[in-house]
Amino acid sequence: MTTFTHYGMSADELISRTNGGMSLNYIADKFNITWLKNDPILSTFDIPLNEYYDRDYGVAFDLPAFFIERLFSLNDSRQQFLLRHSLTFLVFWAGLIAIYHAAKLRFNHWGYALLASTLLLTSPRLYGEAFFNNKDIIFMTCCAASLYTLTRMRLTLSWQSAFLHAVMIALTINIRIAGVIFFGLTIFMLVMLCSLRLITVRHCLTLTVVFVMTSALCTVGMWPWLWEDPFTNFLVALKNMSKFRWDYFNLYLGDYVFAKSLPWHYAPTWIALTTPVLISVCFVLGAVNVCVKVVSKPRQNLKSIDYFLDFLFLAAAGSPICAVIILNSTLYDGWRQLYFIYPAIVLLSVAGMQAINKKQVLGKPLAGLMAMVVTLQILFNVSWMIRNHPFQHLYFNGLMTLLSSHKSFERDYWGLTDVKGLEFILANDFRNRLTIRSLGVTSIQQAIELLEPQDRKRMILDPSNFESDYILTNYRFFDGSKFKKPDNDYAVFYEIVIDGSPVLTIYRRLSATPTKAKTPAR
Repeated sequence: MTTFTHYGMSADELISRTNGGMSLNYIADKFNITWLKNDPILSTFDIPLNEYYDRDYGVAFDLPAFFIERLFSLNDSRQQFLLRHSLTFLVFWAGLIAIYHAAKLRFNHWGYALLASTLLLTSPRLYGEAFFNNKDIIFMTCCAASLYTLTRMRLTLSWQSAFLHAVMIALTINIRIAGVIFFGLTIFMLVMLCSLRLITVRHCLTLTVVFVMTSALCTVGMWPWLWEDPFTNFLVALKNMSKFRWDYFNLYLGDYVFAKSLPWHYAPTWIALTTPVLISVCFVLGAVNVCVKVVSKPRQNLKSIDYFLDFLFLAAAGSPICAVIILNSTLYDGWRQLYFIYPAIVLLSVAGMQAINKKQVLGKPLAGLMAMVVTLQILFNVSWMIRNHPFQHLYFNGLMTLLSSHKSFERDYWGLTDVKGLEFILANDFRNRLTIRSLGVTSIQQAIELLEPQDRKRMILDPSNFESDYILTNYRFFDGSKFKKPDNDYAVFYEIVIDGSPVLTIYRRLSATPTKAKTPAR
């Protein structure tokens, strides 16, 4: 937790903070909250909410985060964004607790529950992004909690559990509209339970009414943009989700492909290359196992709580991928928009491991061998995470080495490495004025916001200055262009290399000689 200050700033964090500020300003005006209306920083977010470009984003995290910032009068940008980093990781930690309890309900054993939360914690990409990705990681965490409340509802079938699950679903939708998938999954579960005669029609209707009414009311209550016209605005957000407004290119398999015309295998490939191999293999085994059981004896096996829950986990993981492929949805920056299926992948992966533990080969149980393999995978992940700290978000598994090159895929699309690059420049060049520019798309301005106040004053970002002292690139070119090195006036000054591939390169103008620190007089 204390390492949250080690991470850089992502390209989305300024936007996310603005989303929270716009909604908080709307609330302050609507309810005439004087101390907020008089806040000099909040008053800068004065665009009418209905005219704001990103008004269709849920703000269940961004709004409270901005409120806490103003409550404690955090006026410096470094303070503001480090607060968001710490809050993001705290929410991620809550997600680990949620998946632990979901697994404990499913497997009825604390060991499997601890394994599920450990696998999530030691998944390098997810762990790294848990400090700065306050969109996808927060949404993933809410989905983990939704799986827990869904599992609890299946076991108790009470109106209280339906109410709690509905509140969680509303919170999930208010992080990202794609949370409606869990709303549909819940209705699907209730219909299945009724068709299997595990609950009466009357009981099913009672649970459905409680769930639908509560989730609808809470969704509107938590989302200020819906207050004026709930139904219309919700449909607008839902429509925008399937075809998001991002008209750029993704680097995929060595070529740039238009984000709105991706090949069907884009998401599956990214998932396969960035998920620890053991989790992927055991997920497939768990999925095959539950499919065989359900197909062979559907009514009998679905009446088993274990297979029923595994079937729900498979639906939670598989249906979004199928929807993305069928609808040809816009995806960018890898598969981060699908991170929310990862808790279901982990739970079904643990189910696969449990199935292996029950098997025998030549009369000998596989449980011991499975425990050894799992331990080695976790240790390898932790070792990789320590060696590449704080750039865990750049993890690719061993399949990348076999199938392709790291240069064939997007690398530091977040621009997290920029802060470390700027800090290196500041530590090795003590001039009061340092001019910088970027090659391609790299979030230097966001990186500057995370520097200490005295260091921000020294950094002059000037994209039009082709004779700047330093040039940074994180190899991000979503306009489809190719990387070209600067001319001979520049030489490599600093590089960050992950698994043999540079993810950030800084070039220094040869005529710009760094000034060293003065040696104090003895």
